[in-house]
Amino acid sequence: MECSDNDNDCLDDYDYYNIVDDNDIEQIDPSKIDPENFIYDCLGEEQVERLLNETVEYLSSSLKITPSLAKGISTAISCMARDCVVLAPEDFVLKHLSRPNMREKYQQFTFQDYVKSHPELRFCPGPNCPIVVHSDENKAKRAICSNCKTAFCFQCGMDYHAPTECSIIKKWLTKCADDSETANYISAHTKDCPKCHICIEKNGGCNHMQCYNCKHDFCWMCLGDWKSHGSEYYECSRYRENPNIAHESVHAQAREALKKYLHYYERWENHSKSLKLEEQTLENLRARINQKVMAGVGTWIDWQYLFAAAGLLAKCRYTLQYTYPYAYYMDVGPRKELFEYQQAQLEAEIENLSWKIERAETTDRGDLENQMDIAEKRRTTLLKDFLDTLRWVKVQQSSLATEMKLAAVLLLCGQVLSYNYTTKYFEVPVDHFSFTNNATFKLKYLINNSFWVDDGPIFFYTGNEGTIENFAENTGFMFDIAPQFNALLVFAEHRYYGESLPFGNESYADPARLGYLTSNQALADYVDLINYLQTTRSRSSYSNKVPVVAFGGSYGGMLASWLRMKFPASVVGAIASSAPIWQFQGLTPCENFNRIVTDVYKTALDDDCSVPLSRSWKVIRNITSNDAGKAWLSAQWKLCTPLKTQSDVDTLVNWFSEIVVNMAMVNYPYPTSFLAPLPAYPVRSFCYKMTESQTVDDETLLTTIGAALEIYTNYTQTTKCNVINETAAALGEDAWDFQACTEMIMPMCSTDDDMFENSPWDFDTYSENCYKKWGVKQTHPELPILEYGGKEISSASNIVFSNGLLDPWSSGGVLSNVSSSVSAVIIPEGAHHLDLRGENKDDPESVIEARQFHIRNIKKWITDYYYSRDRKFFKNTSLYEKVTFARRVNT
Repeated sequence: MECSDNDNDCLDDYDYYNIVDDNDIEQIDPSKIDPENFIYDCLGEEQVERLLNETVEYLSSSLKITPSLAKGISTAISCMARDCVVLAPEDFVLKHLSRPNMREKYQQFTFQDYVKSHPELRFCPGPNCPIVVHSDENKAKRAICSNCKTAFCFQCGMDYHAPTECSIIKKWLTKCADDSETANYISAHTKDCPKCHICIEKNGGCNHMQCYNCKHDFCWMCLGDWKSHGSEYYECSRYRENPNIAHESVHAQAREALKKYLHYYERWENHSKSLKLEEQTLENLRARINQKVMAGVGTWIDWQYLFAAAGLLAKCRYTLQYTYPYAYYMDVGPRKELFEYQQAQLEAEIENLSWKIERAETTDRGDLENQMDIAEKRRTTLLKDFLDTLRWVKVQQSSLATEMKLAAVLLLCGQVLSYNYTTKYFEVPVDHFSFTNNATFKLKYLINNSFWVDDGPIFFYTGNEGTIENFAENTGFMFDIAPQFNALLVFAEHRYYGESLPFGNESYADPARLGYLTSNQALADYVDLINYLQTTRSRSSYSNKVPVVAFGGSYGGMLASWLRMKFPASVVGAIASSAPIWQFQGLTPCENFNRIVTDVYKTALDDDCSVPLSRSWKVIRNITSNDAGKAWLSAQWKLCTPLKTQSDVDTLVNWFSEIVVNMAMVNYPYPTSFLAPLPAYPVRSFCYKMTESQTVDDETLLTTIGAALEIYTNYTQTTKCNVINETAAALGEDAWDFQACTEMIMPMCSTDDDMFENSPWDFDTYSENCYKKWGVKQTHPELPILEYGGKEISSASNIVFSNGLLDPWSSGGVLSNVSSSVSAVIIPEGAHHLDLRGENKDDPESVIEARQFHIRNIKKWITDYYYSRDRKFFKNTSLYEKVTFARRVNT
């Protein structure tokens, strides 16, 4: 019988590792996305003998020998003569075995030897099970016996242990069984509440504990406040090495080794116990559902999603349990840091899922299914990265140069093959919130009606800090899905950017004119434009307006989400990609942003690229401490204006650090020209140039960095010199600087834990510098929190927040579901709003899945909108059918 990990015929009905998903969630071919997918056969003895005979016949014909010789030696019975190593063939032994029971035993032994020596066969390790598993791939993948339902690793025959290798798990289990280790471990079944110190017993699988006495929420593993575990850096699963241990005594090293072992063993054992408690949780869940059904709260079918959630929880815990041996034996370095980061992310989502399952009281399955989706993505992402042993191999410099030239040509061609739109203008007030100021100006917007038909929705992009054309060219997702929805595409430009200048060339002349540059004023502009478009575009007999869906990336994503929160009558929903709505004072630690940037550079190559960058800041300061050094660095880095003063050096350092950040932001898997013309994975290309040459002294380090910077500054080989007061010409850096001084104050700092020059966050100094530059002094940095709610957004609805974990702005993003209708989508391989870019053959699977999630939500929002106005609408209308036009429809 042929089966795989996803076939029900080979599975027990209660196997929590393989969940039969019978709900209405869209199914995807597991062989494309499941790193554990494994094809194998469960064979009986006769089938195995047939396979072995076929192998013998193949060997006989290939080697041109007799079948008896091809069968070889089975049980290693050797000649009894002294020093003779000749082994007795099977036929010879059988001739000398006269008793039937001895012949039968011998044949059993030979059969076992043949199976064990065959690289494609593995005995089921179940007790007294006759099944032999066959697979063309001899890999450490999970197989399940069709007879006794035993699950095991095909390669080694032990319990399935991904992502830990077979050799590693053997070492770990031996270590755990060693009396010298276990004698030093005292397992604690109870712990004291860290607040009221009352004794608490753990009676469930969830590590999120709540004291029954004082109601304090804490983590069972580290006893830390549970609130701190909601941030992106879920630290209590990560072991911190002692950097000075090599210089300490043998006894100190032994204590440190024991401490490290106990750290990982405690977590290994905790998840093993949690898995056992999950069975108890399942029984409690069944009893609770029975009570609900008997009380008339839903039917048994309504509550079945909780069993699927419990099964997935156990599956994730099983994977997480086997990450600890893997981490224990890993060498310290960037790869281990990446693994522990993903491990911590998985653990955080597991605890969120466990908490929600244990406290599920309604039949609303949306929130829980979103959490299930996030947890499973975390699990598969971790397995994909560490089960696949293929790594990116460094290309030769000549090959890299060829690749860069080809990519540059593609970028130039791409500028010709751009998206189509018509430019229009709409008159809006300069001040929406005054009855005494009647001044107006022209707000630019781009429109494409190639796919639009009557009653089709409007897809509205909330423009951010730059010319609107740049965002339209880099938001291909809207163009890709517009035919499916018969949608009208609109890209609105943000006031004070591009051509939308309220006072023309005098818009930046003084604070009195710049004072109308606020997010609230911009949102009011969009509401006015949406109202105009809705009323002029509706041709329906039953509705005077068409539905609008807001889209936005980065600051535009913040605006899209705030537009839905503050003006829900204007938009039915919002796709907010890479929207750092929590990157404000008191909501997110200031060091998180730079830590993510550092992680991106640490893991770009096997060689840690962040190390030379962390050295560079001090080297720049030292070399530019005199005029000769300033002149030398100006020439090496091809600066348009030579460095003259210390202020110039400060500007250079800021410029350099912004470029480093920008490359991490747009670290896309294919060439782009969003912030600047760049190759695929620009961080990788930059780091390759950094690490390919030896940096023997300070000058060679800066020379190497100067050459690597050309990945960003001169990729098309057309830049003659570098202007150090701008890093992204397409963005309105001056206007954004003003916003960052008034309402968009996002605290940033650098510490010893990242690769940047140490820089503490000091609001007073920041405010004073803003006053010197713009003549405005902000005294209330929490203003956006008061305006838009900060983290208190549970009353919002129909918003999808998507964040790529390679994007530094994810530090201030929404990384977990807020409610059943405010969802978070995690893209592990994603950079800055990658999901809003157009479809590309090099898109990671997680981005493709995120876009499908967006489409499902958009369908729901629009369907709900139409259905609430006319329930008969669906009887004579087919939604979401792709429409192709032979000609453009005039606007």
